[in-house]
Amino acid sequence: MRRLHRQGRSASGSIMLIIVLMIGITAALYGPKWMDFMEMKEVARASAAEWHVTDNMAKGKVYFSIQLEERQMPLYIPDDACTFSKDQGFRYIECFWNADIEIPLIDKTIENSYEFTTEMAGTGKVRQW
Repeated sequence: MRRLHRQGRSASGSIMLIIVLMIGITAALYGPKWMDFMEMKEVARASAAEWHVTDNMAKGKVYFSIQLEERQMPLYIPDDACTFSKDQGFRYIECFWNADIEIPLIDKTIENSYEFTTEMAGTGKVRQW
């Protein structure tokens, strides 16, 4: 009698397990920093809207600081990470900071840079890149 099924693990199952583990480890290392990046983009967008509504850069900066405190942004993002500027009717909030990602098992640190620009037109349209 001949068997139609092989017993034991298949090679494709092991490969899938390795891929899932690698994705999980990458998400655990980079995920929190990425979420902080996305949160900073939202803070910048809200601050640009506040600046647009009040037409006052100082109020936009104060709103930005308040949002950072309320959302409990991590300390690796410095207070001066973002700059506010105005040029030809456009309002800009440009942010840049570095964050270290530590890999515990091999005792290695990787430095990642995060950067984005929030632009608000005089009409109130916001773009981020």
